[in-house]
Amino acid sequence: MLKIFKIILAMFVVVSAGGSFASAASYANQADIDIIAASNKAYVDFIKAINDEKSVADGTVLAQTAAASSAFNNVASHNFSSKLGVKYIKKSAEVKKYAGEIKVLLDKIAVVLRERDYNAVNQYLAQTRNSVKKYSAAIEEVNKAASESNSYAEYFFLLVTIATAAMAVGSFIWFAISRSKQPSPDLLAARKAVAFSSLIPLVGAVVTYATFMLASNAGGTYTVAYGLILIGSVAYVCSIVRYIILARNTPTVSPDQSTTVK
Repeated sequence: MLKIFKIILAMFVVVSAGGSFASAASYANQADIDIIAASNKAYVDFIKAINDEKSVADGTVLAQTAAASSAFNNVASHNFSSKLGVKYIKKSAEVKKYAGEIKVLLDKIAVVLRERDYNAVNQYLAQTRNSVKKYSAAIEEVNKAASESNSYAEYFFLLVTIATAAMAVGSFIWFAISRSKQPSPDLLAARKAVAFSSLIPLVGAVVTYATFMLASNAGGTYTVAYGLILIGSVAYVCSIVRYIILARNTPTVSPDQSTTVK
């Protein structure tokens, strides 16, 4: 009986750790997505302006060049999310590197545009396009890293759900075994409370997993509803503590003196 009880407690430790991880794994990379999208739009606007003879002739292209330079500078100086794993951080560093290169090239283009040195403009523009290709490839790697991180999180939340289900099953088995041992009515009621309180973290785990899957399918940022796991875990621990206290204060009843509880 004690061995079963220890196994249940071990499961609870795993589930509690899972609840904490769920908190840390709330995805907050929308700022990364937005700042990259802004740089892409600024580059498209710059290319449209640089290919428009009127914009080049009257100098209005300089405004688009400055806007694009500012957008890529924002990416280069941006602190990407640290909540999507080491690979995401590493790949985002590549994005920042190429964004910085593009920013420098755009600044050079602005200088030669003012000087109306169009040969130099074309040379820097060719270099910029090469850097943009590298930038786009780096963004693809960041997207892959984010997808991998999401997959790992999905497996983890599924594992937490399975663990809470196993914990609930173990708790009810423990309760069923205790009925055959004919404990005191108070102890039996306390064990029943432990068994039924194990259902709360299970419901919380199911809600957490469902929330993650819905958010994942919807796209964007994820808000994981892990609070019910923590609340359920607290309730489960409290019921266990109450049982332990009651068991220590309840005298052992010999089999011939026991009372059958129906």
